Formats: sequence, C-alpha cells, structure tokens
Amino acid sequence: MIHKMKALYNNGKGSSIRSIANELGAARNTVRKYLRLDEAAITDMQENRERHKVLDD
Repeated sequence: MIHKMKALYNNGKGSSIRSIANELGAARNTVRKYLRLDEAAITDMQENRERHKVLDD
C-alpha cells in the first residue's frame, strides 16, 4: 500500500494527500508519514516485521 501511495502522489504532481487517503481508506496523517519516507526506510520497515513490545520485558 505504501508504494501505491507514492505512485498516486507522484512527487506532488499527482493526487492530493486527502484524495489518496480517501481512495485507500487511510488517515491523512498516515499517508503523509509514508510519503516522507525514502525507499530504503520503506524496505527496512517491511522486512523487519518484528516489533518490540513493552510488556515482553
């Protein structure tokens, strides 16, 4: 879904953040957060699915 957001936005030349959020059913802040990430950060985030949980400690 992150890559679809970036494709729809097209570096500011495509759809607006609001229209992307409405089309994908995501919050505007979420769309904005993912648009700010570079490709390396997105790849790292998708590969590292394990999350640290506070209650595990």
